[in-house]
Amino acid sequence: MSLRNRLAVSFALALVLAYIAIAVGAVVVVSRVLRASIDGRLTTVAQAVTAIAGDDRDEIDREDRQQFAAVTADAGGALVLDAAGGMVLGTTPDIPPWVIAALRTARIGRPFTAASDGRELRVIVERRRRPEVNNRIIVWQSMQIVHDVETPLVLVLSGFGCLVLFVGYWAGAQIAKRGLLPLTRITAIVAEIAANDLSLRVGPQPHEDELGLLAATFDRMLDRLQAAFERQRQFTADASHDLRAPLSTLRAEVDLALRRERTNAEYQSALREIAADADQLEHLIDALLATARSDSGDADLRPFDLNLIVEASAAEIEPFARARNVKIDADLAPDVRILGDTSLVGRAVLATLHNAVKFTPAERSIHLSVISAASQARLCVRDEGPGFTDAALAHALDRFWRDDGARGRSGSGLGLAIAHAIVRRCGGEITIDNPAAGGAQVTMTFPLLDRARPLRAVPAGSD
Repeated sequence: MSLRNRLAVSFALALVLAYIAIAVGAVVVVSRVLRASIDGRLTTVAQAVTAIAGDDRDEIDREDRQQFAAVTADAGGALVLDAAGGMVLGTTPDIPPWVIAALRTARIGRPFTAASDGRELRVIVERRRRPEVNNRIIVWQSMQIVHDVETPLVLVLSGFGCLVLFVGYWAGAQIAKRGLLPLTRITAIVAEIAANDLSLRVGPQPHEDELGLLAATFDRMLDRLQAAFERQRQFTADASHDLRAPLSTLRAEVDLALRRERTNAEYQSALREIAADADQLEHLIDALLATARSDSGDADLRPFDLNLIVEASAAEIEPFARARNVKIDADLAPDVRILGDTSLVGRAVLATLHNAVKFTPAERSIHLSVISAASQARLCVRDEGPGFTDAALAHALDRFWRDDGARGRSGSGLGLAIAHAIVRRCGGEITIDNPAAGGAQVTMTFPLLDRARPLRAVPAGSD
């Protein structure tokens, strides 16, 4: 059953239940009104008969009998019994059998219900007002008039109940259709978005109700999904481009080496070129894997001393710096603890150092410093290279962006972008600038941990 049908059925059932409550109330009220009318009539007739049979005369004459007949014309029957149970006046020739049984439980002046030959009778019993006379007046009325009204009323109300059920379902279906129309439009738009264009949006709704809130929430989710798909598409395109270049170079060098017979020296030279290209390809793949890991949210955050990571990263990059005749100076503050993933932070520091070494001229230095100030820990990596261009200052932290200016063309364009993603994953920030002393500077800022917190140092690069 569709949501529209369920809402229509629910509306119809609620309407029918309300109608049944009203109908039952109406039947009860009508029944009580009729019973009260009968009781009132019986009380009036009983009082009139009491007045006739309760005067000072000991005998009932013809005039009394005529008055009795006239008064009891509005009742189903009446009797006046003496103390011995004999009939003084009556509308029946004999005393009905049920009268004797009713007299045993009757309460004077209070109407009650009695049964006679399968019929219900409403009865009232009164006494004469003179104490020395113990006459009893019994007046009754059949309840058939009540049943004659109740039965058709119930049938009519039942028929109207069926009509209310069908009308309620139809009305509920129309209300549900109108109420669900915005949801139907949203469903159609979502289906179109899923099938063709992720840039489509549901858009603002005419009313700021639950559906309007749903549409706004769905649009925000689509914004995030589109941004994620765009990043994935751009990442895939750029990664495939960067991977294709070293692979093409490798293939070309192999083809060139195999084109004709060559000397051992030429083969060794070709193999060295191939090894260099393989190293570049391996570095690029490592960078891509580090980028994917930094994006996946798979980080083991724990407190550690930032100096341990900096020292380990500097020791790891030292052979590369020595090969390029670049010196690394370190100025570390003691006991600088932060919260992060030691493996990821190590990759970020190593990527930043690799970038600095690559663009630092020979016989120059790279200056490392760790500063603990207030509630922040700062790691500064400053080189003595040409510095960042204006374009690099704006885009160097973007993935696969390459500077055609002073910082050179080579590289994957991932080093600083990976460092940026990792630092932000650990709750920090990274900035780049050209200091007044020259060169380029990369600054990583992390929230400083409370010194009272226990320290769990983990070696850099461990998983």
